[in-house]
Amino acid sequence: MELQSSPVEYVRSRVQLFGCSYISLEDEVILKLCDLPRHHGDPFDGIIIATAMSLSIPFPGKDEAFKQYPVDLIW
Repeated sequence: MELQSSPVEYVRSRVQLFGCSYISLEDEVILKLCDLPRHHGDPFDGIIIATAMSLSIPFPGKDEAFKQYPVDLIW
């Protein structure tokens, strides 16, 4: 994919275009991540799952392993 701007500028423009916002990675998420069972091998998915659990928001994923976590799936 060829971008018309730098990756940083591209991401920032898309965040603004779609009205998104960033969520800080808080200590609570890290601690929850440490306690999660390893149903899924991807550590980045673990961070997203722990964040969804901490914020009580749905998780956008359709991997069967995600069904083993106490989160609402929206896919």
